[in-house]
Amino acid sequence: MSLSILMYNNNLRPQYGRFRTGLLRGMLILCIMVATPAWAEDNDADPDAPAEPTALPLDEALVRQAFALAENWVARGRVPDRTLPIHTRDLGAVHVTLRLDGLTLGQSTATVPEPQQRSASIDLMQYTQRAVTGALSQCVDNVKKLNAQMPRRQLPAELPDLAPLLQLDLQCARPPVVLRFESPMELPSRFRVDEHGLMLRHDQRSAWLFPGNAVASNLNLQAQIDRLLGRLELPASEMQRIGQEEGPALHRFQTIHLVRVRANEEPVALTRGQILLSSAPLNTQQTHAFTARWAQHLIERQQPSGWFAGTYLPSSNSHEPALSDPASCGLACFALARYANSLKHEAPQRQAAQTAAMKGVTALTAGLLGQTGLSAAERPIRLHLAECSTALIALLETPGTAKLKSQRDRLAGAIVAMQKPNGIFRNANASDARNATIPTASLAAYAMARMYEQVRQPQFHDAARRAIDVLLQETPATKMPSAYPWLAMAEFELARVGKPSTALITFREGALAILKKQVDSERISDTGIGNDAMGGFIQQAGLLGEPTWLSARPLTMIAAALRVESFVSEEERTLWLVDAGRGMRYLAQLTMDKPTCYYVRDPGRAIGGVRTAMWDNRQPLAATAMALLAGTELDLSLQAMKN
Repeated sequence: MSLSILMYNNNLRPQYGRFRTGLLRGMLILCIMVATPAWAEDNDADPDAPAEPTALPLDEALVRQAFALAENWVARGRVPDRTLPIHTRDLGAVHVTLRLDGLTLGQSTATVPEPQQRSASIDLMQYTQRAVTGALSQCVDNVKKLNAQMPRRQLPAELPDLAPLLQLDLQCARPPVVLRFESPMELPSRFRVDEHGLMLRHDQRSAWLFPGNAVASNLNLQAQIDRLLGRLELPASEMQRIGQEEGPALHRFQTIHLVRVRANEEPVALTRGQILLSSAPLNTQQTHAFTARWAQHLIERQQPSGWFAGTYLPSSNSHEPALSDPASCGLACFALARYANSLKHEAPQRQAAQTAAMKGVTALTAGLLGQTGLSAAERPIRLHLAECSTALIALLETPGTAKLKSQRDRLAGAIVAMQKPNGIFRNANASDARNATIPTASLAAYAMARMYEQVRQPQFHDAARRAIDVLLQETPATKMPSAYPWLAMAEFELARVGKPSTALITFREGALAILKKQVDSERISDTGIGNDAMGGFIQQAGLLGEPTWLSARPLTMIAAALRVESFVSEEERTLWLVDAGRGMRYLAQLTMDKPTCYYVRDPGRAIGGVRTAMWDNRQPLAATAMALLAGTELDLSLQAMKN
């Protein structure tokens, strides 16, 4: 047995990140190479023959050793001609990406020849050397191009100055497995976006796309295949021939992905570009922490005008559109106001959330109703049901809006005017407007119930009741989840003020049906859905069959139902709380944190925001607002249970 201990100096460690430098801890890499003498295996063997090195399975521990060596090469800006080997087996390729403040400056893949991929011993460091060398060689040229494009911010143009600032992203792939299917439509069931990488082989050529890079570029399944076809210079029409006998062969592969997020911390292992959270339900303290994080994200997303920035795109560090739509703005204001009202008066974030809600409501109502003295019915502009409904519930929830009483009444009057005698809502204040969608009509019903709770005028109770009744009567069971949480919360609100109906029974049945669609360990093992989806709700059979941020909607209903009298029995309450905590766990997994931002140019914009899905890093304003509302409703129910 031979033992080699390698020590690395602190001044060779990377100092990446906005040109800041820091003293990094020394790294002790313990590499144990075990060589079994030939005579111990075979007495007839030549004792002078070189011993065959023992290869260990490719795992995170081995990749961490490779990462430590490679990181020092990157910091120096050069790769040694020879290095200590790390023998492993089942290695397909090594991919290195070098970034500076989220900007990719170089990337390279070193692939193991196919016949050797499953051999008994492969030197991991040989392929890591090649990948680092290739990535470093691209950095200087790319920096020169960036400096020409951004004259106000010049990056170091020489490798010795640039190298210590670079962030290493290392992905080691296991051998690819060919995917067999009759039609491309079958592909989603054989491939998990952002967890598996893809490799396309055609005419002795291959193209690889690693999951960490797919996450960073926010490439969906179609975009990944398009990119692979482009790298092989194949037309898009070849997509239809993938998997056929003489068509391109598509493979998937698993990776071990390491990146150092902070200079003074250990590298983290990422799955689908994130750290996998525990599968356990979030407890009360964790729920409070994430709820506060979502609230802070919304506060920071608010613009000086009071409106909120639109959907944030981490991959391009931009908002699209620049400002959110009015309905999402109203939802964010409502969520912040409700969150503020759930906090104790001395809570530090209470005032900030109230101020943001008030500022947003003022800007929103002014934008919708204008500054004229005309009533909503008299104004020539078209008002939309969703916008008026979110603005009204936000206004009703926000403290200190007495000066907006006339705007409140105009919004409520406009919503009533959009309802037909049979209870169905139009989606705008025009006689030729189409009927509102189920989610929008449900939202309007909740707005009417909230208005009745505040002013106790029968017209608003009647509007809410007619809307609830007609939606329950005409909505197919398969589409009923799209009415949640608003339709159920409208009924909850009426019940709270002494106007319950038998609809509560229907909503209880709906809640139980939704809970059966929550992702648990059994569903994961049966369907192949990722462990990161634990706690989410599968509401429809989408292309990838996984939950999305829309899970926040039924979770809000379930959380609110916990404090509705006689809705949940004492025997069931604990189970419902566990399921609600599981749902919060899924929303927490969707939330971007520092490790998830390894490719983001401005992490401050992304942290605390809720992504669309595990495979889609876009952050719609409504996603974070609904997550905040779900957490707040759960907290309100927990408070009610204590009292």
